[in-house]
Amino acid sequence: MHGAGLTHAIFLPKHAGVIELFPKYRSVSNAHFKAISRWRGLHYIVWQNLLRENEIAGEFTKIPERILIKLVSKMKDRICRER
Repeated sequence: MHGAGLTHAIFLPKHAGVIELFPKYRSVSNAHFKAISRWRGLHYIVWQNLLRENEIAGEFTKIPERILIKLVSKMKDRICRER
């Protein structure tokens, strides 16, 4: 869903976080960006779509707004807890 764009995580400040989004048809075991986040000491959250009606494989995945709000809020809480 993001291509290799998350490799830019290597340039994030040390207090940042990464939220990785996966479609239903991809395995979350592909841990490259999780490993980059861990290596950099960044916060990391993974989400995978589990609802078939939210996607057309290989074309798009609809991520409900409430899910994005919840993920960003969770990340904010993690980051702010440390500061």
